[in-house]
Amino acid sequence: MSKKMAGLNEVLRWSVEKTAEKRNESGGESLSQHQPHQRLDWNDPAVRGVMDQMFPDEYGEIHRLIEVVRSSEVHEELVEALVKLEEWVQDINYAINIDKVGALSAVLARFLCAADSAEVRSLCLWVLGTAMQDTASVKDDVVEKGGHKIIVAGLLDSANPSVRSKALFATSALLRFSSSHVRQAFEEEQQALDALCGCFSDQDANVRRRALFFLKHAQGNDLGWVLEAARKRPHVTCYLEGLKRQGSLDQDELALVNDCLEQLQNATPPLLTNAS
Repeated sequence: MSKKMAGLNEVLRWSVEKTAEKRNESGGESLSQHQPHQRLDWNDPAVRGVMDQMFPDEYGEIHRLIEVVRSSEVHEELVEALVKLEEWVQDINYAINIDKVGALSAVLARFLCAADSAEVRSLCLWVLGTAMQDTASVKDDVVEKGGHKIIVAGLLDSANPSVRSKALFATSALLRFSSSHVRQAFEEEQQALDALCGCFSDQDANVRRRALFFLKHAQGNDLGWVLEAARKRPHVTCYLEGLKRQGSLDQDELALVNDCLEQLQNATPPLLTNAS
């Protein structure tokens, strides 16, 4: 909107200047008394420049970013392009076209590039998560292109907490209030639930907090099945109980751990505390 307003201001300034010039030429008299209406000359560089400012080719910029993501080997260029692409897909009007314009395939392919840094791969997951933003059609596109496999790969990246953190962000965007088709695709992916539940006991505090926040709100986000999956993996509860006993958690994380333990305890069927 700011670019278009700047363009409109430029049109106003330009038209005032042109009108003033014509009035000076006609001795200050009204133009309509002596001259017929003149159409804009679209070949005039000044006119074209103003119109370009008013109506920028926004998808042209997106296509340029996609090409950088697809082909650049320069780290700084990739980071800048992915950050800008994420900003574009914050707008649902662009997010819903992420597959049509080729951005989805480019981002997924870039994540799989072995030569790329953890930062680049984290940004790829960030773009995916932002684009989905509870939009069913985008989630379907992501699954159809195998994006859920990329997200699971991010959850399994034991060497890079930043990648796991952004993978959790993308997981949440993919799964909350998702269709049965999306849920099934995720569950059937090898190691998906193990990878997700592993984050609830992640050694990295930032990853663990993001995962526990996800778990805390699972029931409210129509993800009771994730809560049940965590309940069936006793190491999750054991780890959280151990964290409490250590006494090293800050007040916020302690409250988060307690909330998650309560959610697990109240899951159906009831959590067994003793071996039978």
